[in-house]
Amino acid sequence: MTINLGERRLILIDFERVTIQTKCLSEKQRIWYLAKLNRAKRYFTYTDRLRFLMSYAKGNFDYCKKLARQIEAVTVYIQKKDAKKFYKQCIQENRKFGLFKKTNYSGHFRRDYSPETLLLLLDTLGEPTQEVCYINNFQIVHFTGYTRAGRNYRNIKQVWRHANAVFALRIDVPIPVGIFTRHSAKLPREGFLLSRMTENCIPLDQYVNLHTDKNSVLFALLRLAERVSPFGIFSKDLSTHDFLIRMKGNRSGCYLGNYAAFHINHHSVQKNRTANTRIIKQLLQTDDR
Repeated sequence: MTINLGERRLILIDFERVTIQTKCLSEKQRIWYLAKLNRAKRYFTYTDRLRFLMSYAKGNFDYCKKLARQIEAVTVYIQKKDAKKFYKQCIQENRKFGLFKKTNYSGHFRRDYSPETLLLLLDTLGEPTQEVCYINNFQIVHFTGYTRAGRNYRNIKQVWRHANAVFALRIDVPIPVGIFTRHSAKLPREGFLLSRMTENCIPLDQYVNLHTDKNSVLFALLRLAERVSPFGIFSKDLSTHDFLIRMKGNRSGCYLGNYAAFHINHHSVQKNRTANTRIIKQLLQTDDR
């Protein structure tokens, strides 16, 4: 909400429950709250964040750098806590997630999306012949036991938990919106994981300029690797099939479309970054062969 006060403008950011502090916040508390705000950094440019921190540090560049490191470290800690929380919450009935059981389907869904709408997508899909389908900015993964992604999907709750944990890290992945098991006396048991993609996304392996625009794609993938490295590493058997690419003007951005192609760990950022950089470079080299 923006409030105009004469020549000045006050911007109120309400990102969770608010309490009024009657005393000055300690340094630890200030960093904690700044880290909570920093989780939304994808909505702000690097210049915006630097300008804010320089103003907050009253122009002290050394303190600004120290503060930025502290905020980033606490941000990663909070996001990992969020991942653990969503891993547990997503299979329970609460204000964010719901349980679904109707006709031949049962499963879990995110309450931001109507289960009827999600089932309409499945009906539109019909009898899927591909492992991954794309309909109206939704990605639908169809599995019957073992998939190309290299993970056994018989435990449908584990699929849903992992997808929500990865999404809670606030890295560039589609929004997991529902997972359904279809029961039929005539057909083998099937599962469907539905995710909402950003507009104008296509699978990277279907990008016609993948080879001619290789430097731009590599840059976008390495940026993604940088963002995920505080939390874990990509699978070693990664392929271009696991990514989505979005063109925005003359710039491309890459998203991880396959949640199972990322593993959360507790290794150092540097160790993960080294591994992820190597995996991404090998990915494009392998795709050239």
